[in-house]
Amino acid sequence: MPKRLLGIGSVMLDQVMLLPGLSAPDCKCAADETWSQVGGPVPTALVTAQRLGVVTSFMSAWGTDTAGEFIAEDLAGEGVDLSLSVRDPELKTGVAQVWVSRATAERSIAYMRGKGTISELREAEVAELDDVGLLHVDGWCGEAAAGLVKRVKRLKQSKMQELSVLLDAGSIKPGFEALIPHVDVVVASEGFIAGFGADRAVERLWDLGVSHVIRTQGAAGASWFRKGEKRIQQDAFSIQAVDTTGAGDVFCGALAVAILDGLPPRESLAFASAGAAIKCQGKGNRDPLPTREGIARLA
Repeated sequence: MPKRLLGIGSVMLDQVMLLPGLSAPDCKCAADETWSQVGGPVPTALVTAQRLGVVTSFMSAWGTDTAGEFIAEDLAGEGVDLSLSVRDPELKTGVAQVWVSRATAERSIAYMRGKGTISELREAEVAELDDVGLLHVDGWCGEAAAGLVKRVKRLKQSKMQELSVLLDAGSIKPGFEALIPHVDVVVASEGFIAGFGADRAVERLWDLGVSHVIRTQGAAGASWFRKGEKRIQQDAFSIQAVDTTGAGDVFCGALAVAILDGLPPRESLAFASAGAAIKCQGKGNRDPLPTREGIARLA
């Protein structure tokens, strides 16, 4: 039976502006193009995985305002199961302003997170998802997420079913201390590494019980660390970047697919890196999402 990817995390509406270059303070700059898209590490990863042939479900909370309607229509249209998510008219959906430099493909982001929180996940709902093989989280609502992760793992173990947890550690969030001990794979950005102990960040994660640590370094590639084993290094692919927004999210989505496919670490790292590189060659986080064929050609 195919394995499902269950994601728990934040979601917001991104309003993107493509600029000739990122503006200096007190300056005005005419945009070349603008568009709206669904933002958030987990939903982008789930859509990536869905397009790569994996069944996905999303657990989050957002409003029924215009931004919320956009999010619901987009994710449902991509085939992501939203039955575990909550849409509440009392909640205000989060929004972000994203400025992308045409010259460098770099981006700056200003955001206002929505007021929604993770709803209480009933054990009956989890029990119905017997096909969940991987749980993907972004650290949003850290302590609540930790409680959910523990409950899902306990239910899976009671049925003699395996479950791994993948954390997208793009930045340090409140409650990480409660969540990390229940995580198997951490994808750590340079910002997270710097704030989590710099040179000792990988060892600290190992000490907390994490089995696999993947350090992403943009143009410097990515590294896979497992205690007692030689580091696996993946160089960045040579591409002409257009927009790096969501590259880390796509990396995690492709990595999740590789893990569910049973690929070993070296092949999984190449698969995820190729997926992120393909995304960076196009604008936004939908049109340039990778296909299996595209990843195979690049990796």
